Amino acid sequence: YSLNNSPVYHVPLEEGVLGKADKNGSILINKDVGTDFHFDKNNNGFSYCIGIGNFTGGGVDFKIGNKIKNMDNKNKWLYYDGKSWEHRTATEKGTRYAIIYYNKKGRK
Repeated sequence: YSLNNSPVYHVPLEEGVLGKADKNGSILINKDVGTDFHFDKNNNGFSYCIGIGNFTGGGVDFKIGNKIKNMDNKNKWLYYDGKSWEHRTATEKGTRYAIIYYNKKGRK
């Protein structure tokens, strides 16, 4: 993979995803939480993530080889495979809430 064909997308939340998350997945809501680079080793499939609030900067940084690609997710959904792609929360200024929908291992 390269930065040009990475499987990280801005997408609208698919219809029904909230219902799927309620029954089969997990919803994480946090405020001003920063993370180091990591893999979501217990996830099963892709994640949806959005940042909302009064902030600048932020987004999600993806490490691809020796490069870092920032994807803005302020007021828009990111769809990505956090189990396969090393990522972290990018630094923001202000107040940011993140909402992440994902499935855990063992759930379909």
